[in-house]
Amino acid sequence: MGIGVKKIKLNKLIRIILSIIVIIVLVRQIMLKDWFMVFSCLYTLITFSIPTIFDKKFKIKFPFVLEIAIYLFVFAAEIIGEVGAYYITVSWWDDLLHTTSGMLLTSVGLFLISLLGKKNKKLYLPTFYKILTAFCFSATILVLWECFEFGMDNLFGTDMQKDTIITTINSVNLNKKRLNSSVELKVTSLQVNDEDWIKEYNGYIDIGLYDTMYDLLDGLMGALIYSIFSYSYLKKKENKQKIVL
Repeated sequence: MGIGVKKIKLNKLIRIILSIIVIIVLVRQIMLKDWFMVFSCLYTLITFSIPTIFDKKFKIKFPFVLEIAIYLFVFAAEIIGEVGAYYITVSWWDDLLHTTSGMLLTSVGLFLISLLGKKNKKLYLPTFYKILTAFCFSATILVLWECFEFGMDNLFGTDMQKDTIITTINSVNLNKKRLNSSVELKVTSLQVNDEDWIKEYNGYIDIGLYDTMYDLLDGLMGALIYSIFSYSYLKKKENKQKIVL
């Protein structure tokens, strides 16, 4: 009983501390009139409330570790990553967060599946299908998030899909013989609005495609790694139960 109380208090304490930090950052961003960062702060606070809403409205209690992981991940992604500009200044931050998101979403998927199994005793899913469903759940959310980023960039002029500098272009449109085979073009000179982009940026700016695909690959890799370890753990647990029976 004592341990359970400590866990609940720790969950609330972490959420309160992070929420206070976010509110301080929110006030500062309002003063700076950086409305996109204001949105990031508000989004973070709303996400922080999701476990509590699920608990009170739907009687769904997130596991202790998963709840803490959600708080820390959202804070790292939105406050440290977006507001703190770690996505720009720390080269591996984006890869780390998207790989972690794949793992976290797979964990959420497994939790929802186990919850469904507890409420419906007649429902039985083999371990492989549980893992496959959780993986597909993670992949779906990852894709929907990239669609959200694309929508924000096009509707509000943000740059959530960070651009990539490229020095070569491969396209069938460059094939002068009109054949369905790509032709590689090295970008050696480029003038945009009387500005030399090769001199200024060392290449051509790709509009978000590379970032989107790397984000999806990172997320899927994280989901795959978590799925493999989860499958191994659940199978060992399943075999132990069979031996006991």
